[in-house]
Amino acid sequence: GDLFTVGGAARAQANLGVTNASTAQTTANAANSRLDAAIASGQSLVSNPGFEDTAQWTTHGTYNTTIKRTGLRSMQVVGTGGQRFVNLVVTRTGDGQITQSGGGRTYYVEVWVYGDNANTLTGAGTHVGIGVWGYDVGLGYVTSSAGSLYASAATIGKNSWVKLSGTVTTATNATIASVRPMIYVTPDVPAGNTFYFDDPVAIDVTEAVAADLKAQATIDSIVQAVDGGSATGATAATTK
Repeated sequence: GDLFTVGGAARAQANLGVTNASTAQTTANAANSRLDAAIASGQSLVSNPGFEDTAQWTTHGTYNTTIKRTGLRSMQVVGTGGQRFVNLVVTRTGDGQITQSGGGRTYYVEVWVYGDNANTLTGAGTHVGIGVWGYDVGLGYVTSSAGSLYASAATIGKNSWVKLSGTVTTATNATIASVRPMIYVTPDVPAGNTFYFDDPVAIDVTEAVAADLKAQATIDSIVQAVDGGSATGATAATTK
């Protein structure tokens, strides 16, 4: 009698775990949908996403009308052997920034990149990318504050547009007073090698990502309790 009672209790507990896991999965799916909705909302921090307004300030880049993915222009960045940044939050008179204190925010970023046919680099260590950098009240860069997404020149290739996309997180640092999304070319890109950027996006998805992670963590804890240790993997939802 005791054996059947124990067995029945175990089955009931397992069924409860399955029910809870199903409910948690529904919550996770909803959180994932909120993340997708946040990305699709179009609330980008980028002030000149198609690089169509040539009156907007730019440093380390040149408006280009020959190679573009959409519209009439792209942003051309030529390697010099030094770091080349193009701030994506600008005005007609200079660089701008987004006020956000303390850092620790997560952003969905994407940009399309085109490698010039005359480029000579092929190494995996030469990088181009997009990211979000943190600045103090005096607009000095806060060391190690950036969250960035990059690809090697070999991945970008030549004569075609390649999309870089994903989520990045700035460091949590009380010194951070504002942030700037930027596209960039690293110093190891040889002088004269050229990349074109178009249609950049930077959207704050901190709350949506946090909800997704929390929901996935809940599923993990339930699965571990029921089957003795298997986990689903508490990671943020895959972005576009």
